[in-house]
Amino acid sequence: MVDRIEYCVDNLPSDLRAALPAECVGWPCLQRCGLCYDEPFLAVDGELVTGDDHEELLADAGVSPDR
Repeated sequence: MVDRIEYCVDNLPSDLRAALPAECVGWPCLQRCGLCYDEPFLAVDGELVTGDDHEELLADAGVSPDR
C-alpha cells in the first residue's frame, strides 16, 4: 500500500476526486510543466506515474475509489 498519492486538481475528473480515499491529496499544481494537459498522471509516494487513465493508475497503486 502506498503512503501518499498526489494529483493535479485540473488533471483528475471531479467525480473521481470525490471518491478518493484520504491518502490521495489534490494540489492546484504539481510543478510538472504542462503534463497535466497531456495525459493522466499521479505522484505515487513522490514518483511520477503516467498511463491511459487515472483509474488504472490508482489500481496499480493499490487504491480503489469509493464509488
